[in-house]
Amino acid sequence: MLIKSITLTNFQCYFGEKIFEFSEGLNVIIGDNGAGKSKLYDAFYWVLYDEIFDSTERKMRRTNEVKGKLVSDKARFLCESGGEVETIVEVVIYNASRDEEYTIARTYSISRIDTGNQSEYKWREPSESIRIVFKREKYLTAKLVKDPSEIKMIIRKILPSDIMPYVWFQGEQVDSLIDFKNKETLTDAINVLSDIKEFDFFVNVSKRAFESADNELRKERRRLSIDNGKSDGLENEKTRLEKTIERKEKELQDFNEGLTYAQERQDELQGQFDAAEKIQTLNREEKQVTIDLQRLDDDLKRLVLSVNKNLFNRFWAVKGTEHLVKLYEEKFGTYEKRLLEKKVEQEKRVEIENEVIKTLQMRLPKNVPEPEYVRWMLEEQRCLVCDREALTNSEPWLKIKELLEYKEPKPAQTKTTQLAKHNFQEEFKSLYQNGLRMQNRMADTDEEIRELFDNINKTRQRRSQVNEQLTHIRSQIQELINTSSISSPQSANILNEFKGQQEKIRSLDKQIQTCEHEIEQAKNRIKEIDRELKGLTKGQISPTLMEKVEVLEDFKTIATSTRERVFNRLIRQLEAEANKHYTAMTSENKAVRGQISLVKQPNGNYMPKIHDSEGREMHSINDSNIILIKMSVIMAIISAKKSTAATQLYPLISDAPTSKFTENYTIGFCRTVSEVFSQSIIMSKEFYLNLALRERLFKEVEKLGKVYIIEPSVPEGGRDNRNDLETIITKI
Repeated sequence: MLIKSITLTNFQCYFGEKIFEFSEGLNVIIGDNGAGKSKLYDAFYWVLYDEIFDSTERKMRRTNEVKGKLVSDKARFLCESGGEVETIVEVVIYNASRDEEYTIARTYSISRIDTGNQSEYKWREPSESIRIVFKREKYLTAKLVKDPSEIKMIIRKILPSDIMPYVWFQGEQVDSLIDFKNKETLTDAINVLSDIKEFDFFVNVSKRAFESADNELRKERRRLSIDNGKSDGLENEKTRLEKTIERKEKELQDFNEGLTYAQERQDELQGQFDAAEKIQTLNREEKQVTIDLQRLDDDLKRLVLSVNKNLFNRFWAVKGTEHLVKLYEEKFGTYEKRLLEKKVEQEKRVEIENEVIKTLQMRLPKNVPEPEYVRWMLEEQRCLVCDREALTNSEPWLKIKELLEYKEPKPAQTKTTQLAKHNFQEEFKSLYQNGLRMQNRMADTDEEIRELFDNINKTRQRRSQVNEQLTHIRSQIQELINTSSISSPQSANILNEFKGQQEKIRSLDKQIQTCEHEIEQAKNRIKEIDRELKGLTKGQISPTLMEKVEVLEDFKTIATSTRERVFNRLIRQLEAEANKHYTAMTSENKAVRGQISLVKQPNGNYMPKIHDSEGREMHSINDSNIILIKMSVIMAIISAKKSTAATQLYPLISDAPTSKFTENYTIGFCRTVSEVFSQSIIMSKEFYLNLALRERLFKEVEKLGKVYIIEPSVPEGGRDNRNDLETIITKI
């Protein structure tokens, strides 16, 4: 099938009549975001299936849901009261093999209701659109097709519904076409786009035919049995064993499904396992480094506080006052010397006084002469001892008078408290001794201060290093989180789930082995029963019946093995084709790409995986490569089986298939698509502003068809609404 043209009239952003003509090869519609590429894709879909894609809700919606939203806003704005706006999409498709041309059109009309208010108006919006189909055969005039069943047949012929998802899709739909999480999507695609179902038909027919012949043989053996009781017992046992085998095969299928899921989940986690394990290791390092950093913070705080404490505890506050200790020592020495001198003076004075006392004691004893004689001498004014005159108040008279007041002298004593008016000798001495102690410490103060500040600086440096280490670890964690999309809490769950899946795989392996062993035992017992039943048969069973059973059993075996062999050959062919397309699309990219392998799962399905040259699976593949792998497999399914004629009968139509690609991938994709499909129509923004890439498109894609640029046209200052919006189409 070849799409010759599509005409859009007042369809969404396409105001008026707009025509795109297409040819064989790769046709490209280039436009920036919002230019109308997706609306063109919607037009193809709407005309055939009465649906458009709702970008808000991300799903397909029918006409009866969107109604007037199908119609151009500018056409609505220009419609006068009581007028009508008609939306039309018309596609012309040509079948070269039969020289048939089909014109399929879909129309939808709305009319403006006059409310009498120029600023307010309503629309009459019907729920259904109208589809019109014309068919022209060879040189005949096109005729209108009215029969609904014939219209369905034509639509089916143009693009079968089971084929359509693989050749008409938007970029984001590729994930669901070959979903790496859904193991059956590849098998489903192979079944749809190949003739493998024909072999499934033969397998089912052969099984039913054998079962019918086998039942007939059982009845004949029972009829000819020499011991019906024993035969019935063996037949019942055989029936039970067959049911057991059927049940065990169902269990085996479930186990294989579980094993497939567990292995796939383990494979998915394997790609995250390394990152999760690194995150967990870094989390442990972060925890330890955080503890080290806290300890260093505490040490630094303690060292800084010790500076203030040491000002007094270790006398750092008096650093540089050593000369004051010596000065104090000199003054304290002078002070003590002065006290000593006073003490010596006092002791000398006491000594003199004691000498005088001794002299006095030796000269005149107490009461000699007696007091009455002394008073008589004072009255007579004459010394009766020496008979000298002693006038009143004269020195001799006063000396005589002293004899009346005489007391026996006591020896003089030295009193240190009398050396000074305020004696602070003990306090000064204590200060002096404290000064001596501080002076001893002062000699080590500089070294202590230097040592402490060295420790502070070393601790700060160490803290800075540990803090940098912590920052680096956190940066590594964040980088792993960004690249793997795994958070720190998730990493622990991934590791636990990975180990859980490993244990589950081991458990399922054991269950599968046990189940297979039980099935094998049951089959062996059935063979023994068949031999015993044969031995109980009297007479001869019809050779024709025996041959019939043997032939049908062989037929069943051959049909099953042939189906498996053909399917495996198709898988290998698909693998080769997929790698051919994958290599072509990635040929100009320098990154490691690996090779696509279609790997059989325990449940019998196949999944595309990427392996390196040594057969190891490559994990953590970027989004662009994943899309390329899926596109390669889709194109391989179509191109590998030429008998489907998919590449000849069905064009590829895709909106934004290259949105996640680099320039090299984009050109590789375009070149490969043009080789695989006879006709393809893609919508892309990558070529809009990138003129160098557009030039590569013209130079490097040999089978290039029509190329259009679409751009929105609105007057200056009119971008706040769509009342003046229309799409300009430029053919280049």
